[in-house]
Amino acid sequence: MRKLGFLLFFIAVFTVELVAQKQANWWYFGNNAGLNFNTMSAATHPVPLGMSNGAMRTTEGCASISDVNGNLLFYTDGIRVWDARHMVMPNGTGLMGNSSSTQSGVIVPDPSNKKKFYVFTADHGGAPNHNGLRYSVVDMTLNSGNGDVVTSNKNTLVFAPCAERITATKITSANGFWVVAQELGANKYRAYQVTSAGVATTPTTTTIGPTPTGTSFLGYMKANPQGNKIGVCYYTPVSTTFVMDFNASTGVLSNLMEDANSGSMYGLEFSGDGKILYAAPYSRSNIYQYDAFATNQTNFVNSRVSLTANGVSGVRAMQIGPDLKIYIAKSGSRLAVIRYPNLAGTSCNLVDSGPTIPTGATVSLGLPTFVQSFFIKTDLIVSNSCVNYQTVISVEDTSQVDSVKYDYGDPASGASNTSWNKLDSHIFRTPGKYPVTAFAFYTDPNTSKVVRDTLIDTVEVLAPPRIWLGNDTTICDADSIYITRLDTMPSTFYWWDSTKKASHMIDSAGIYWAMAVNRCGIGRDTISIDSLFTDTLNLGPDTFICQGDTLVLNISDTNATYLWNNGSTSPIQKIVAAGRYTAQVSNVCGIRKDSINIKVEIVPTSVMNNDAEICLTNPNLRLNPPAPRNTTTNWKNRWTSTAFGYSVFIYQLPVTKAGTYYFLSSNACGAIYDTVNVIGALPFKPDLGPDTVICDQRRLFLDPNTYGSDVSWSNGWTDSAIYVSTAGTYIVTAKNACGSFKDTIEIETFDSPKLELPGDTMICSTDTLNINAVGGNVDYKWSHGPTTPGVSITQAGTYSLTISNGCGTATDQIKVDTVRPLSPYLGKDTIICSNIPLVLYPYTGRYSDILWSTGERGDSISITAAGVYQVRLYNSCGSYTDEITIGTEAPPQVNLGEDTVICHGELLILTPGLENEELTESYVVWQDRIESSFFKVKREGDYRVEASNRCGSTKDTVYIAQQARVDGGVFYDTVVCRKHLVYDLSRLPYRIEWQDGSTKKRYTIADAGDYSFTMIDEVGCTGSEYFSVKECSSELYAPTGFTPNNNAINEGFRVYKTEIYDFHIIIVNRWNQIVFESNEITEEWYGTNQKNGTKCPIGVYLWKVSFKEIQNDQEQVVLGEVNIIR
Repeated sequence: MRKLGFLLFFIAVFTVELVAQKQANWWYFGNNAGLNFNTMSAATHPVPLGMSNGAMRTTEGCASISDVNGNLLFYTDGIRVWDARHMVMPNGTGLMGNSSSTQSGVIVPDPSNKKKFYVFTADHGGAPNHNGLRYSVVDMTLNSGNGDVVTSNKNTLVFAPCAERITATKITSANGFWVVAQELGANKYRAYQVTSAGVATTPTTTTIGPTPTGTSFLGYMKANPQGNKIGVCYYTPVSTTFVMDFNASTGVLSNLMEDANSGSMYGLEFSGDGKILYAAPYSRSNIYQYDAFATNQTNFVNSRVSLTANGVSGVRAMQIGPDLKIYIAKSGSRLAVIRYPNLAGTSCNLVDSGPTIPTGATVSLGLPTFVQSFFIKTDLIVSNSCVNYQTVISVEDTSQVDSVKYDYGDPASGASNTSWNKLDSHIFRTPGKYPVTAFAFYTDPNTSKVVRDTLIDTVEVLAPPRIWLGNDTTICDADSIYITRLDTMPSTFYWWDSTKKASHMIDSAGIYWAMAVNRCGIGRDTISIDSLFTDTLNLGPDTFICQGDTLVLNISDTNATYLWNNGSTSPIQKIVAAGRYTAQVSNVCGIRKDSINIKVEIVPTSVMNNDAEICLTNPNLRLNPPAPRNTTTNWKNRWTSTAFGYSVFIYQLPVTKAGTYYFLSSNACGAIYDTVNVIGALPFKPDLGPDTVICDQRRLFLDPNTYGSDVSWSNGWTDSAIYVSTAGTYIVTAKNACGSFKDTIEIETFDSPKLELPGDTMICSTDTLNINAVGGNVDYKWSHGPTTPGVSITQAGTYSLTISNGCGTATDQIKVDTVRPLSPYLGKDTIICSNIPLVLYPYTGRYSDILWSTGERGDSISITAAGVYQVRLYNSCGSYTDEITIGTEAPPQVNLGEDTVICHGELLILTPGLENEELTESYVVWQDRIESSFFKVKREGDYRVEASNRCGSTKDTVYIAQQARVDGGVFYDTVVCRKHLVYDLSRLPYRIEWQDGSTKKRYTIADAGDYSFTMIDEVGCTGSEYFSVKECSSELYAPTGFTPNNNAINEGFRVYKTEIYDFHIIIVNRWNQIVFESNEITEEWYGTNQKNGTKCPIGVYLWKVSFKEIQNDQEQVVLGEVNIIR
């Protein structure tokens, strides 16, 4: 798979540009040196055109910027700014960077204005009065379109002091850029956002990595093009290289991996895919390569590869170019280059073959610093394919591609030749090279307009190779033939012998193959070459066949005719008879002849001997060999035997010893074998032993030792040994080569004695136990003397009996205990506590069984309930009973009831909740150790009681809450004026009942008299208030009319009342509109609208007065009317 960088193409209907595509195409650095990436060399490995027309002379730091079409805009050394004409801008001097600063500046586009740029500058780390990190704004609309520094936005301080390293990259979460710089002498990094709102004043700050000391403020810092990694180099004395994760959404650095003491590090750059970090010690000949995405610190250090190349020395700064190669400033007039930075190890191809700077300009230490995200490429990803396969084609969506249109260069595919799918595939039906074009559409975040990239690549489509070596053919023995592959599809070609030549000479018969392999498959073909004749026709030497076998003679050859001496014209002859056979083969290559003599031999057959037995005291046996018949070849006969250790070559063998005898007889058609086992026998006497007895019908094994003879028994059996189990006379007869022999045995049968006495038992002391043992034909012996089968027992003890006969003895015993009559006793009738169980025992002698009236059968029972309980005991003497009456008593169960509430001043009597009888027999104690049958409660709290008797005690607790006093406040005697006194009790949280049954909270009193009301709270507690009302001594006076006509007589209206406060009056017209309002009783109304000053018309007006009497603080409301008369 390969990637092809995009070729920018603008759609005519838009005036658009693709952000950052060619903004790094012009570089100016060193002493008047420059590079033009718009013009690449025509070499195998193109490089940009070296320039010497720059106006800048800088030791280290510099920055350049071009527009999106690759046209130079301006460049800077951090102190001055030169325009595209290489002239210092009118206000382009006095910037506060430093040309001896490693990265004295970086130029960042204004995200909201494509004509404005921020020039960030960093001062020299050793400057006495450090200028810190600052920025100035360049406006390209100024200076006749050549640009100038905006006076009001020049050298704006960001922070101070700062190290000499600075980098910039895109913000992933917004339209803008991050500018990242390091504080001087500290491991603190500040990331500032540059957005449409400008440069942020508050940075994202991260403290991470080693602390720089000495001149460690020197050395580059770079973000990778993707913006997710930042690498840093420290110069001496810290001398280290490290890489960190960068969150391009938040600006936070993390996950540091460091190669400490790697040298006086200076130059640094990432590969285009952002995965490999390159770092170089200052002015050395080697460059270190690291895995920027190593999983941990150890793997990062271990990933370091030291790269060197002939001619590469004095290495300084490194910078990735628009072509994604890394260019290296070094000693001399030519830059070094890493051609394939994305490849690990030496495959990255470090060479001293970069662009050459023309005479008049020189390379110094530094190269321009750019926004690193300028170097993200949109790539067309294609791969060569095969016919009829899905060929995957896509645009690497690294620049926020909106949509893609593909043209596959395959018109024969019809409508399938184009597609709008971002990730697509196409099937090519015929081999060939197809030009694939992708039109990638973007939205420019600066202008919100659409741009189009044109990406072109070629797909080579192959078919699986097809190999044809021609038809199978034939050659004569002395001839040869050339075979050639007839396929032209690109492939790797192999012959059967691993050679790869185009043709091959064949001079012998055989099967030959060739194979071609390419990425689409394997092609293979085979050709068979037959040779017509060998040098001679050879039927082989004269031979024989065994009777019944067939010999096949095959003289087949290519395109031949055949003739045998028996007239047959078949190439194959099947020979079954003796004779001389002649064959002839003819074809275009000539005639061949040969003959063969064949004999027929019979296969031997035999008659075998059976195994035999001889009497060793008089042997008489001969073994006969197999008898071969009609043989035509010599036979070989041989005897061998275990009876003698040599071979005997005779026809018939006399046998005098026992052993195994072997015979071999053979000829050319086979061999026969025979084996005879000869057993030797001697005279002997069988022995069955003495007469005997068999006990318990067991079996007796009779083995007369007959030494392999033929055996017969008197009961008809023929086994050499037998088992018998019945009485009788047994005779055995044995025969061998020496004669017949006999023996006899008499056998009787008996049963072994068996004895089983009754089980151990118990008898009453007044009884007798009779035992009668039956053992058959045996002798009896009791342990206490008797020799009879039966005995009578009256005393306790252990009695044993032994019986015996000829087959053995048997013994058993019985244990006899004696018991007396029982007298069970459960005790006197009693009363128990119901919570304390009583255990009842029968208190008597030994017994064999027990039964309680509860149905239980244990030695005792546990009871807690009242009742009559009976026990019945059993033994050998009979059954006996006793009973007891039980009453019960329980601990007192106290109960104070549920928690409750009492009203203020209420008395509550608590009792323990016991019945009179229970209370009389209990001891009652309250929480304050007062002994009483009741307790008086007057206030809120927890109250406890405990009651006890001989059976125990119980406790209870109750919480008594006391409701707050129902209080309505102080209600004094008062007066009523104009029959209108209002009591407003809505402030009270109680239900109200007046003396007349009214439940209103706003109560109006019209007449003098005695009044009261009751207040009831939520739990029913009550409180009452009483007061008296008298007639008002001072009445409110108000005139009924006035004449506001400016004659100084009766001009105004007011009311009159003494000893009041909180006075308020409002006057309304007939539309209920307020025309006058006042809080002063002495203020008069002159018949005008108080709001607008207009005269009120003649008529009746309503007034309302409210106030409180000083003597009773009760609110009074009085209504009335007044007439305006003019």
